[in-house]
Amino acid sequence: MAFSIPLVRADGTGRYESGSSFGADELYKLTPLDPSLKNDLAKNTESILGLRGGLYFYAGWANARFGPVVFVFDAALLREVKFRGDCSSFDTGGLMQRWLHLGIEPDERVLVDWARRNTWPLQRFRARLRQHVLAHHRATTAVPDRHALVAYLRGDRPRLPDPEGRFAHPSNLRYAWTWEVRLRDPLDLKSPSIHKHLRRIVIQTNASAALDRLIDADATPAASVLWDQWHRTGIWVRADDPHEHVTRWLIACAQTGTWQTG
Repeated sequence: MAFSIPLVRADGTGRYESGSSFGADELYKLTPLDPSLKNDLAKNTESILGLRGGLYFYAGWANARFGPVVFVFDAALLREVKFRGDCSSFDTGGLMQRWLHLGIEPDERVLVDWARRNTWPLQRFRARLRQHVLAHHRATTAVPDRHALVAYLRGDRPRLPDPEGRFAHPSNLRYAWTWEVRLRDPLDLKSPSIHKHLRRIVIQTNASAALDRLIDADATPAASVLWDQWHRTGIWVRADDPHEHVTRWLIACAQTGTWQTG
């Protein structure tokens, strides 16, 4: 498995502050996921922290705040498609909203410096994430790598401390130690080079009715073919709680050593 933690994006919140939208129609037509799909918090965070921006993903976590549709891509996507982007060892928006706390309460200048020191080019993502999980999610080297990976996917508080005190801070939740990935290029779900890395689309049961109607109408045959294929192969599933569904599925895959679709 070699720490091939999938990239996860929750979406479907409707219209963004940018004017872009992502609803049932865009989902059915497989409109490319675009870096403009972000809210004002993300734009302000990018400006303050000096980030180049991008399309936001978590490594191995479906955050319910961002919508009822969850996309899961295998980590090979980043190796085979030459995306531009970067990664951080924390939720950047959470840092700016002060959901993420350090051992001291720093001013904005110190926060910006800390954030930049904990942000890396996309090419270093896999190695840095592996280093983080093994360093902080197992108490001793006798603990198998897979157990540390499962602890990370569950969102467990890291077992070993960090110099800044964020892991031990009692007010911090998994925002403080879940890795964030930002891709600066659109993600075209219709492209074979992209959708071959799609492992799951999980849609909240109540939110899938509009999508079901569009598929039944077959308004865009090329899109309907892909949706039918994903349904038959178990990639597209409905769930009352898609975020919990994805978490359970990722943990099961980590425990068995495979990122399966069924």
